[in-house]
Amino acid sequence: MRKRICLAVVVGLMIVCAAAVLWMQKSTAGHYTITEPYEYTLIRGSEEWFEMNDRERVGAYSVPDEVISAMTTRALLETVIANPFFVDLSVIEFETIGAQAVYDVNIDGLEELLNREDFEQILLEYSTDDFSAFKALGEENAEKRMQLVQHRVELLKRIWVFLDAANE
Repeated sequence: MRKRICLAVVVGLMIVCAAAVLWMQKSTAGHYTITEPYEYTLIRGSEEWFEMNDRERVGAYSVPDEVISAMTTRALLETVIANPFFVDLSVIEFETIGAQAVYDVNIDGLEELLNREDFEQILLEYSTDDFSAFKALGEENAEKRMQLVQHRVELLKRIWVFLDAANE
């Protein structure tokens, strides 16, 4: 009788452990399922853009939370720096105004990106990318686009260093 009880307890514990492992694998394995950056359909400075008020523009550049949380860190990085409002950060004296000024710009995903565990690694990989994809596409302004992306990556690094120092 004791053997059966012990065996039942051991088997029960094994089942619970196996279920826990499977649940953990399932919840983390497919966590980041979106590998492409979000595509903003409204072009800053377009006729449609000028017809909108500020609130409508912010809404047009909004990325749903469920999309942000499902993006890989690289896709989220590309989404954040592609946000048309990201360039506004380059004119803000956030070192003087403070950390909240960074978040007040309304860039969906920025806070999530800066809090990702692999952000530093992905940013480093991305900043050393040669962006040859632009050239491969035969884009007319590939050089200007590469410079723009590199400028935005450098700005993101500056913001990250500032916020990291502010949190210490």
